[in-house]
Amino acid sequence: MQIPIESPQNKLICDFVKNCIDLSKKHMKHRYPKWEKCEKMDKSFIDVTETTSRGKKKNPFETRVYIPMSRALKDTILTYWMTVFAGKRPIFGIHGRGPEDVRPAKINEIVLDYQAERQRMLLTLYNFCNDVLKNGLGSIKNVFSREYRDVFVNEQQQVMFPFPHMVSNRVQKRVLAYEGPVFTNNDPYSYFPDPRVPLSQVRNGQFIGYEYGRSHFYLKKMEAAGIYRNIDPLKTMAGENHDVLGESEKDARNNAMGISSAVRIGGETIDQGNPYHTIKELWAEIIPRDLQLSESTTPEKWIFATVGDRVCIRADKSSYLHGQFPDVSAINDYDAYSLFTPSFYESVEGLQDLLNWMYNSHMDNVRGFLNNTLVMDPTALELKDVLKPGPRRVIRLKKALWKKGVPIDSVLKQLNVHDVTRSHINDAQLIMDTMSRQAHASDSLQGVQTEIKRTATEIAKMHSSGANHLAMGASLIYAQALIPLAEMSVMNNQQFLSEERYYRISGDYAKDIIQGDPNYPGTPAIKANPEDIQGMFDFPIDDGRLPVRPEDNAEVWMKILETAASVPPLQQRVDFFNVFREAARALGVKNIDDFEIKTQVVPDEQIEGMMAAGDVVPVDGTGGQQMPEAA
Repeated sequence: MQIPIESPQNKLICDFVKNCIDLSKKHMKHRYPKWEKCEKMDKSFIDVTETTSRGKKKNPFETRVYIPMSRALKDTILTYWMTVFAGKRPIFGIHGRGPEDVRPAKINEIVLDYQAERQRMLLTLYNFCNDVLKNGLGSIKNVFSREYRDVFVNEQQQVMFPFPHMVSNRVQKRVLAYEGPVFTNNDPYSYFPDPRVPLSQVRNGQFIGYEYGRSHFYLKKMEAAGIYRNIDPLKTMAGENHDVLGESEKDARNNAMGISSAVRIGGETIDQGNPYHTIKELWAEIIPRDLQLSESTTPEKWIFATVGDRVCIRADKSSYLHGQFPDVSAINDYDAYSLFTPSFYESVEGLQDLLNWMYNSHMDNVRGFLNNTLVMDPTALELKDVLKPGPRRVIRLKKALWKKGVPIDSVLKQLNVHDVTRSHINDAQLIMDTMSRQAHASDSLQGVQTEIKRTATEIAKMHSSGANHLAMGASLIYAQALIPLAEMSVMNNQQFLSEERYYRISGDYAKDIIQGDPNYPGTPAIKANPEDIQGMFDFPIDDGRLPVRPEDNAEVWMKILETAASVPPLQQRVDFFNVFREAARALGVKNIDDFEIKTQVVPDEQIEGMMAAGDVVPVDGTGGQQMPEAA
């Protein structure tokens, strides 16, 4: 919808967008100091310029050490989650609600798996899970989009001169390269949900806002696509619409560590015709008549975008039939009632600070011992020799002293320094063990060999116990964000997907019920169109357990083989080579079938002739003769 800049409606919309985002920012900014501390913990950062309340530097000379135990535990949890989420294909499971929906459900799995791969979903998931652990909040924006690309194709054209004939011309043509969901991570510092509902329920709020910087050229391209309006007047007010992202709170995480800040809006540029603008985007449920958009009094979801709180460049009714905001989010330490929840780093912050202090206090004590604190008689020694730095020093006695034969140790002695922090290293180990328990990340999950020698069964039980805790966290992430993300993407595909194309078949169950197109060589694939993905579906929540690795079951298969070989009733009912094949594959041997002895079935008539000639005998060795009965 085109909103004239001079109209009262433009000011009405700009004020509404600003008020919503300011309301959210007023509450979100209370988290920024904690997020800055969490960012430093994530980077194992030591600020040598930090001062006390009296203005004295905390670390003026000594090198301080940060023990990155919290980072190691966070990475362990993150690795577990990523293995659960991205370690199987397809990533999202979809079940048909009725018998007629089973095949469309599996086709949707295949389509969504392709789109996730095409959008580098692995990177989006990694950043999302990292935000959940680091800041206590992660979110992904999901909108449907189309991408076009220019290609060259050969077209046949009829030419009449000198006689009618066909010629091939190489022409440039614009084709649809991709259509589907676009997944984008939201920077927590630029993410503004409705603070009147808990973060676990942000989709039930009245609005979700975003703030980001974009170039004038980008806005012009979006205007050409029919999304933004009123772009040309922005160039004349480029110097006025500074919300200057480079100077906002979100750059504190980088500025504190000496890292270059984000691009400063309206700042450095190589082209005055391409200034940067701060865009405030708001998805809100409104009464259209209140903002003079229509006469409707029914609540509707609309999309607004403004620049500099003065120009409305977008005001459109949401066209998504799923009726939700295009956003999914998840929080750490799930709580359905609190606006904010602590991040993982906040849960171990006290232990991490104590661990750093214990190690550094021990190093301070050792450093004091190594500094050669001396007690001396300045009248008996040359003072400048004692104060001279460096090894192999020569300390001269004064002439009057050595003539009298005074013992050297009576005028120069090193001061004994007792190491009162000797036990700190052992205490630090205890703190690290406590942090591991807090994170439910055992040594086996971290890939660390235990100090006490344990059996494989004991290690497996410890690994399973720790994995159960992490599996619960992964299931909560599924329920909070990934299932809504899959459901939203499927509904968008059903509504907007327009192209018929080939998709590679992924997933064993899909391969069982969907036959690959014989016209597609190589990898099994299916040709699907928008009608093939229609239906009603259910989206099961994953149990959060790690995908089973074949090598984990190698020992089990070997024990099955040994047991079956030693029990006579099982010998008659177990296919030993198939069991051995599974054990070999679990151990990493993929071509065990190449070593199988191939047997050939000989017709009965041929066997009888060979027996008559004496070339073969029965397995009992009787040569076909009846053995005499025992007396």
